Amino acid sequence: MTKPITEKPPILLTSADYYGTLAAARLLGQQGFRVTMAHPDGTAPASWSRYVARRIRCPRLSPPGPFIRWLIEFGRKNPGHLYYPTSDDHAWVIAAHAAELTPYFTMLAPPLASLERLLDKATLHSLCAEAGIETPRAWYPRDLQELERIAGDVTLPVLIKQRTQVLSSTHSKGVEASTVSEMLAGFERFCRQNLHDPAIQRSRPDACRPMIQEYVSGVDDGTLIIAGFADRDGRVLAARAGIKVLQRPRRLGIALCLEEAPLPEKLVAALGRLCRAAGYFGVFHVEFIRAGDRLLLIDFNPRYYHHMSFEIARGMPLPLFVVHAALGDKAALAQLAVDARESAEPAGRAFTHWFILRVMVTGQRLFGAMTPLEAKGWRQWARAHRGAMTDAVWDRADWKPWFLDSAGHLADWMRHPRAFMRRTLGMRPWQGLAPRWAVLVEKGGK
Repeated sequence: MTKPITEKPPILLTSADYYGTLAAARLLGQQGFRVTMAHPDGTAPASWSRYVARRIRCPRLSPPGPFIRWLIEFGRKNPGHLYYPTSDDHAWVIAAHAAELTPYFTMLAPPLASLERLLDKATLHSLCAEAGIETPRAWYPRDLQELERIAGDVTLPVLIKQRTQVLSSTHSKGVEASTVSEMLAGFERFCRQNLHDPAIQRSRPDACRPMIQEYVSGVDDGTLIIAGFADRDGRVLAARAGIKVLQRPRRLGIALCLEEAPLPEKLVAALGRLCRAAGYFGVFHVEFIRAGDRLLLIDFNPRYYHHMSFEIARGMPLPLFVVHAALGDKAALAQLAVDARESAEPAGRAFTHWFILRVMVTGQRLFGAMTPLEAKGWRQWARAHRGAMTDAVWDRADWKPWFLDSAGHLADWMRHPRAFMRRTLGMRPWQGLAPRWAVLVEKGGK
């Protein structure tokens, strides 16, 4: 077993509205670390975990200047905190200001150039080719005129996506286009609607333009996710695999339901080559879509991620990997890797966000976006995994984050009903609402 850490550094966590942050706070707090949670407002769920010793306010990350000044001042007054990012935005900003922060913090921060190569889809695809990992076919036009010139070579349908989501105003997952005219009009609209902070525009102007990616059909659900930890030599010390069986929104979204899966060792070895080629070390979360018998990498996240509690429950405590690596304790890090390998075999475990799953299934069934048979199947799926389910938020011994998260979702859905209908109910705003209600009323009348 891993030896206890006798000198436990205090922990600083930000992004208290991220589920990965909550997972890290719970694990580290349970291990006896003093956790400070910083967030712009006081209602973010992770701030109210029983494992958080101190709650403080901090500026929002965009624009980065005020946040970095606050972070430096916090470090001067509270030296020695271990800080690790929970979003692409934080990862990039921390790497860009590592020289200013390292005198005050214990960090595990890869070089900025490494993160920029991984967070820009164009350079990520080049690194994947070098590592022997396949990616979807993609094009990177500099402007509409260049897109018009290459339109004949583009394989339709396509996704119009951000090359990088770092400091994006929307963090959009992308939009579909089925014809050339849709693609050209969508490209212009996407440019207008998805802007980036000036900090990333100055650093990576090309990456702030949209990309065009082939749309691989039949992969709305069932994508493969591999999460793990790479050391400073690019070796993958531990990894876990999962299958995304349901996402929100259904077409382009984040994992809502996951099932654990056997780890494809050849793919893990290729991810090690990718990390070495990029010069990356730390936590990673990678997503692959299936195209026949091929696995195509579509995303590489170099930080904590939203379903990290699932991997912690499966014997891979990634925040502890970060602590030992940041402290330079190679022996403890090696022992963590051994312990993680011993519990790597799948055992029928699953992950969900039960509150959102219930609202989504009930709502889509009610408004006709999900068949009765499919809705019944998801309820049966939840019951079948009840004894081996990890929830994104719920913990009987730490219930306040669940209460605030649920209340926050309800408030957000009331403030943005159109987005709720599109993302959660799976329908265009108001489309089909009246006819569906008419059917329900008619049935009720009978």
